[in-house]
Amino acid sequence: MITFEFTRANKDMPASEFDQGDITLKTDNIKISSSADPRLTSMIYLSMTLLIDGLVKIQKKFEYIAVDSSFRIVFTRKRDIIRIVKFNSQDINVIYLELLIALDEGIELFLSDPKNTLPMTSFVLLDLVSSRRELKKKIEFLL
Repeated sequence: MITFEFTRANKDMPASEFDQGDITLKTDNIKISSSADPRLTSMIYLSMTLLIDGLVKIQKKFEYIAVDSSFRIVFTRKRDIIRIVKFNSQDINVIYLELLIALDEGIELFLSDPKNTLPMTSFVLLDLVSSRRELKKKIEFLL
């Protein structure tokens, strides 16, 4: 099983479109996270949108580089299996549908915290909502 976790650096401040934060992918044995190095934090809301868009559209390979960071993960698709590699060291294989569901659940958990709610007038929020809609469509298609 794989999970995604998203966090904001300034958890006690009201959410802002350009908040810095961390992304973590975890399985029972492996953890890939930007939180290991403060230089790897990224603009969390924009990075989530980029991650969704790349994974929904992945054909063979998607090189994810978080917004305003050097946090990098390579996703390689071979049929229904996604191989996830960070800096050519950690390696996770996961079923594509399972990865998309975990991504959706991780974002849902993050956004369910009222402290992480962006203003309804935010263009960054609108992009994220639009990308999440496409993610949900992809999941429904694969089910």
